[in-house]
Amino acid sequence: MSQKSIFAVLDAAASTFGSPIVVPHVGVAVRAFTDQVNHAERGNDFFNHAEHFALYELGTYDDVSGVIKPLDIPRLVVQAAAVKIATPPSPQLQMFPNPQE
Repeated sequence: MSQKSIFAVLDAAASTFGSPIVVPHVGVAVRAFTDQVNHAERGNDFFNHAEHFALYELGTYDDVSGVIKPLDIPRLVVQAAAVKIATPPSPQLQMFPNPQE
């Protein structure tokens, strides 16, 4: 039996949840959400309006039996504003400078 967790993002401005994702661990969901929130791209509502979004856990999914067990009420995991980096890293940054420059 392999239990996975189900998560979805609530858009407070639209008063709706987005499509759910199924991941093996809450940390994977938080990492993906954090990456999306900090992806500085034109038209990325997560980045441009972080105050409107939050990640919620909805339940579990057993990928062997196909059984989905919803939580009684969605559980707040993290607000987008809490994981947004004030100034996103520049894609030009290098972790290891070229010693020949």
